[in-house]
Amino acid sequence: MRHTLSLIFGWIERNGVGWRLLFGEPPADPAVAPAHQRGQDDASAALTALLHRIPHLGLPSGLSRDQGAAALAEATKWTVNAMASWWLRNPEVTRPQIEALTADLIWRGLHGLTTTEGNHDEHDN
Repeated sequence: MRHTLSLIFGWIERNGVGWRLLFGEPPADPAVAPAHQRGQDDASAALTALLHRIPHLGLPSGLSRDQGAAALAEATKWTVNAMASWWLRNPEVTRPQIEALTADLIWRGLHGLTTTEGNHDEHDN
């Protein structure tokens, strides 16, 4: 995950304007909006495929593996997007710092879902 985040933030560092076009706020220009949506959809699909490779996801009872992977992919994608957006507004933060912070945030969220057997309902008190 850290390697992937390093690649992502490295690209953002070199292509801030490109990141804003592909992953920032949806553009108002209808000529650009489809490319923006394709970027979002491609990122979601790649993350969903990655989550499907994890042997166990402790999901709430009744939530299918496909639904859980898709929802977690969206949450992960928007976490990275939010962190990138914040970083671009706070250039004094170094790339290694934002990468580490983002990795910790994502990993802490996914860690329990990937290591606990059974469904998520058992752990809600």
